[in-house]
Amino acid sequence: MLKELLGLGESLSGSLLLYDALNTTFRKIKVPPDPACPLCGSQPTITSVQAVEQS
Repeated sequence: MLKELLGLGESLSGSLLLYDALNTTFRKIKVPPDPACPLCGSQPTITSVQAVEQS
């Protein structure tokens, strides 16, 4: 997450990174955005970052 906030390196946005510990390999898979997602969908309802107080 810090990498994303600082804009360093290659973003994994829209991808799934798989690690195979048995073979010690990585695989990156592209994942299409979900049209119903409240953050990245076609009609987003989450439009800003704000603190949420938990009790």
